[in-house]
Amino acid sequence: MRTLLLSLALAAFAGASQAGTVTLSEETFAPGDVALVRLSGPVGGQSSSQSAGNGNPAPSLVVTTQTNIETRNAFMVDGLTYDLSMGGVQSLSYSVDFDPFQAFGQGQAFGLVVEQNGVYYVSTAGVTNAVPGFQTGGEQMLTSADFAPRLGNGMLDFSQGAGTLSFGIYSANSGGNGISVAYDNLEINLAKDMAVIPLPASLPLLLLGLGGLALRARRG
Repeated sequence: MRTLLLSLALAAFAGASQAGTVTLSEETFAPGDVALVRLSGPVGGQSSSQSAGNGNPAPSLVVTTQTNIETRNAFMVDGLTYDLSMGGVQSLSYSVDFDPFQAFGQGQAFGLVVEQNGVYYVSTAGVTNAVPGFQTGGEQMLTSADFAPRLGNGMLDFSQGAGTLSFGIYSANSGGNGISVAYDNLEINLAKDMAVIPLPASLPLLLLGLGGLALRARRG
């Protein structure tokens, strides 16, 4: 009986918390679903378009740099959001296929951009590559501390109830008029916080009753 009680108690504690993963993805990048937000640099420093003939598979998002002045822009994807009222986030990972099909020097630097409460944050490491042909880049296990504000001021907050996270790709060039990079198959995996699940109100009474039966059986 004591073994049974221990098993029930362990099961209760095991069921008292849970974690999970939320996956967000984008594959088509339709023009109406992508909004360009200028983070720094001149107006018109970069442009975006949907390419029907260049994708992995097609279509893809093509970002073209149109200036020799340093520029950084966010390409926000409509519907690529997570509401933190559904639970806090411990960390996130992302991956994206990219092809610097028209590039020189270091190509375009890119990474993940997150908008929260009107402030835009970019992943501080990012990825740079000028080798043509589709390849996969990304970053793993990023926490809120791995993002820096690029438009607005504040600190990214992954805690439960802190608002809505909206996602996209940021692209940056220190120069390089004419560089074009295709992006496809953006995937973001959010590792949710452990969430405490309230135990049934009747559970303490059940355990107390089983304890009484155990004591009675021992005396018998």
